[in-house]
Amino acid sequence: MQEKGRALYDLEMINIYNGVDTDFFKPTHKNMKYAFLENVSEDLITSPVRLDPMKGIHILIEAFDRVHRSYDKAKLLITGNGSVFHEMGTISPYHEYLLNMSERMGLADHVVFALGETSNEDMPALYTLSSVCVMTSLSEGFGLGIAEAMACETPVVATRTEGMQEVFEDGIGGYYADVGNTDQIAECIIKLLTDSELKTRMGKEAREHILNAYSLNAQIDGYLDLFYSF
Repeated sequence: MQEKGRALYDLEMINIYNGVDTDFFKPTHKNMKYAFLENVSEDLITSPVRLDPMKGIHILIEAFDRVHRSYDKAKLLITGNGSVFHEMGTISPYHEYLLNMSERMGLADHVVFALGETSNEDMPALYTLSSVCVMTSLSEGFGLGIAEAMACETPVVATRTEGMQEVFEDGIGGYYADVGNTDQIAECIIKLLTDSELKTRMGKEAREHILNAYSLNAQIDGYLDLFYSF
């Protein structure tokens, strides 16, 4: 992002990100009574995104099809809703497309749409419950959900969008895959699901990174540096 700013405006830029409340987003164990969590195994893959084509959920479902062949108990959870369509009480065309896609691929019982039912207070526990948090966006400004999951010691898989590439270093707390590359996405998820030691280590690295780089205190320091630079 800084390089793009320099190229477009010939300006020196200081990045100050949306901070993560690491006192709230931390490993949290809680009994959550949501219908969509019934019969969830230890292989829960969570994607904290709304139902929007730019979030690349259709790509994630294609990748999950490959994952599911190796782990038939794995479940994919999409947390968000269809925004304005949800508020109107109707199903969004994209949600309908994803439902049909899951049905056609034989994944209807393994791809779950929470439709925004998860309360904000339960998100740390949901991230903690998840084996992996995944965002396969086609374009993304930052990827706050990825950072929040990392703060809960959940390793992540993300696509190499301009914004999300700034969240973490590949291999430390998570893995990157090329945008739209379902094979790479699946391989990254499988790598974490198959190695519990790796998953635990990367989860701890993830939280440590967020504490150092994206905590609220870190962003406050960024604003102070900006003010004192004038």
